[in-house]
Amino acid sequence: MGDFAYSKDNEHNDLLELHNCLIELEKIEIQRSRENIPKRVIEKKYQETLERFSVIAGIVQDRQIIAINSRVSDLLGFSSSELIGSNFDRYIHPSELPEILELYGKRLSGNEVPIIYETILKRRNGYNIYVQITTSLFTYIGMPANFAIIKVLGETI
Repeated sequence: MGDFAYSKDNEHNDLLELHNCLIELEKIEIQRSRENIPKRVIEKKYQETLERFSVIAGIVQDRQIIAINSRVSDLLGFSSSELIGSNFDRYIHPSELPEILELYGKRLSGNEVPIIYETILKRRNGYNIYVQITTSLFTYIGMPANFAIIKVLGETI
């Protein structure tokens, strides 16, 4: 993965933001499991919740992007409809992909991996975006998923 500047001072804030987001998402999951709410209604609740957050955030399940807020579209230059349902690895810089896939697989297998790391994403316009990702496993409609918050560190051609 890339070797970018990383501030330990920001780590605490990032973890608090992740924690708060996960609490909101878990409340939806608990409601879904108790009340047997239809999947499309729950998906809408997740989407509305993600939009309320000021951070760039999304949910990945089985390597597919399944929910994002509009800030992800703004960051990557793709519409929400282009992003939802696509594999997340399509937006990872090729030099970073093997390590990101390894982290993703280990996280899903229950292995201990960093929840904060830096990598490079690819924008539609060909620019590279250096980012810090804070991620955690949670349950999305009864199955394991990754919730991720993205913080932009820089951008280059």
